[in-house]
Amino acid sequence: MMTIASLLFSQKNIIKEEFINNSNNWEISNSQHEKSEVIKGVYLLSNYDSNVWHWFSSKQKLNYSQNWLIESNISIVEISKNNEFGIIWGANDTNQFQFLLNNFIDTSYAGAYVCENYNTHYTLIEPFVLPKLNINKKVKFTILHTLNNFYFLINDNPIGHCKSSIINPLICGNKIGFYVGTKNKISVENIVVKELLNNDLYLDTIKNKFPQFEEKIFYYNKEGFTYFDNQVITKENSETYRIFTIDDNNEIIGNIKEYTTLDNRLVAKFEAKKISSYSKLMDILTGEQITYNIEGNINWIATYYNEQNEISMKFSNHINGDICFFDSKGRKNKYVEMREGLENLLIEYDENGKIIFASKKCDQFVYKINAFGYYDKVYHESFKDSSIFVWPVGQISNSYSKFSGNKYLIKCNSSSGSFRFNKHEVNYNNDFSISIDITNSTKTQNAFSGILFGVDDNFLSGYSFLVSNFGSYAIGHQYNGIFITDLAWKNIDYPIEGYSLDVVKIGKLITFSVNGKVVKTLEYFPLVKNNIVLMTHGVGQESYFDNLIIKEINSELPKEFVKTDDIKRINDFKSSGTGFFVTTSGYIVTNYHVVKDAREIYVDIISNGKSSTLKALIIKTDKENDLALIKIQLPNNINFNAIPYCINSKSIEVGSSVFTLGYPYALSYLGKEIKFSDGKISSKSGYNNNINHYQVTVPVQPGNSGGPMFDLHGNVVGVINSKFEIGDNVSYAIKSSLLFQFLNSSGVVKTTNINNSQTKSYVRLTNEFEKFVVLIKVK
Repeated sequence: MMTIASLLFSQKNIIKEEFINNSNNWEISNSQHEKSEVIKGVYLLSNYDSNVWHWFSSKQKLNYSQNWLIESNISIVEISKNNEFGIIWGANDTNQFQFLLNNFIDTSYAGAYVCENYNTHYTLIEPFVLPKLNINKKVKFTILHTLNNFYFLINDNPIGHCKSSIINPLICGNKIGFYVGTKNKISVENIVVKELLNNDLYLDTIKNKFPQFEEKIFYYNKEGFTYFDNQVITKENSETYRIFTIDDNNEIIGNIKEYTTLDNRLVAKFEAKKISSYSKLMDILTGEQITYNIEGNINWIATYYNEQNEISMKFSNHINGDICFFDSKGRKNKYVEMREGLENLLIEYDENGKIIFASKKCDQFVYKINAFGYYDKVYHESFKDSSIFVWPVGQISNSYSKFSGNKYLIKCNSSSGSFRFNKHEVNYNNDFSISIDITNSTKTQNAFSGILFGVDDNFLSGYSFLVSNFGSYAIGHQYNGIFITDLAWKNIDYPIEGYSLDVVKIGKLITFSVNGKVVKTLEYFPLVKNNIVLMTHGVGQESYFDNLIIKEINSELPKEFVKTDDIKRINDFKSSGTGFFVTTSGYIVTNYHVVKDAREIYVDIISNGKSSTLKALIIKTDKENDLALIKIQLPNNINFNAIPYCINSKSIEVGSSVFTLGYPYALSYLGKEIKFSDGKISSKSGYNNNINHYQVTVPVQPGNSGGPMFDLHGNVVGVINSKFEIGDNVSYAIKSSLLFQFLNSSGVVKTTNINNSQTKSYVRLTNEFEKFVVLIKVK
């Protein structure tokens, strides 16, 4: 078999080492941790108890911006449980690139990584599962850099590839060597490092080894791992599996679909920037995700806006998205907005779609529907460490406070009392309620505790509701520093274990209750502050406060919750255009201005009378001439015959009859049925005498942009790109001679000078061409 190395005929050898005389000064060592030696034409590396790598600095630095190849044959001499070994390149004292293979008990896998500062690992290619390698089996590692890509091969078989532009060249060193895992021994037979001066001969060979589209299947256990406890998850021991397709840029095309292994039931369909081959938690999700319940109905829909880099971190730590949940009858029951991995907004609905609960992370309060169908603005302080208010802890003056379980303890060591303030957003001049549980753990004489609300910073105003250690309570309020007793100390006429205090203000009346029993109703005295104070009084007094709930009754639900009543879907397309196939393998031409600002591009195609929507990627653009080449993957069940039209490489005459097919206003007024328009070439130059355009009388509208313009022989003679707004039936088309040059310079589409010569009718040409002209939708 001809190898990649044998195809490289115009190269500059930097290193060619067969370990005959150690001409490149490989490291020789012998310690209690490791041993390395050159013997009998091999480089033996042993690691006894730690991860070890050996390298050397070449005399000629490898230019990492050029085309180059590293290739080496390595054999397993002694195997351990974690038999990881491979090549290190671009290394210096702090950073290194790794292409490693790990030989598990029953399978092997290979992957490539960046180790930066020896503490952060970036994944270049996800681990690729291989058959189990036998001990002493020779493994050929190949790393090729060309066309701004890294290509990784094991035994001349493709493992994966990635864009080299994702790597910061400033971290690259010039050291090349080998990685040996814990308690392993390997032998290196040779290593070749070449800087490539001519890559024309092997370029097609490399591209053929890495297909343009590859279908992948990942199997997962119930925890969502693809391998676990040193065993790769296979179909036999999996709970679910995912099927998706990647292109030759290692990017995911279209949706990922997830199924149950037992009955092949669809459980999720979603879009992603990255699917980890290790754990679902490492996925990078973008776009829309739909999950289904056991009946096949939608369980929830998520829209993710994530744009994180592909690094080793949990997706849940940086998730940005909106998620809408549904019940078994398809009714929306919850909406969650996630930002930077945290729940930013939550809304819950009843079976009729009415909001019953709403909260926002930055607020201390939530909104709950009450028995009258209005909303209460609720502060619920449970006194956990992550309380909604900031309560002080530790020694303050002659008092001490701390969180104790789900309670807040205040201990008073003076006769003047101890106070803990907190501010919130309740307006005490609206209707409100306050409830709190208090337990005094001591029986100090003349000691009491309670709450103060509406209190200013100097205790010159506000209400107080106090309870003593011996079953009595008192109520009062202050105005301009004058204390007014509303209810003097009064005994409770039943045994108590603790106190539940409730205050309710409705209209002009305020009512106080102890342990569910109303003890006083007063005319409300207006308050100007919104402080709440917990207090205890008496030397040695210890009071526990629990379950503080403050409500602003019958509040207005903010519009920010109402306007998110429905999930913010990004399925809505912001614009559309027209395109046409130039190959049967999925390459499509359109205008640059149709796709230039696209976050995502989709193409509607018609096959066998059915419409399919496929995701597209931009392959090449020409901004100056307003041309773009995009690519879709055609499903296996959709096959196109030969393209029925040719690209005319020459100019055509004024007065020639032409027509176009396209999708004007497809997303709004005119629908998605293809539209025919015809006219004449009225000038060989366009707007402002642009010689790259034709002026034509073909009537076009927004959405026709990017559509083909044909002559009556069935040749593409132009690409529609604009119209003259203040004139009737004055449009412009890019000349096909520019399109011809654009396609032939793309490197992926070749066209010839052969043109159709037979004249056909509009009807016949339209019938032949319409399935090759497509609607392009842009998000």
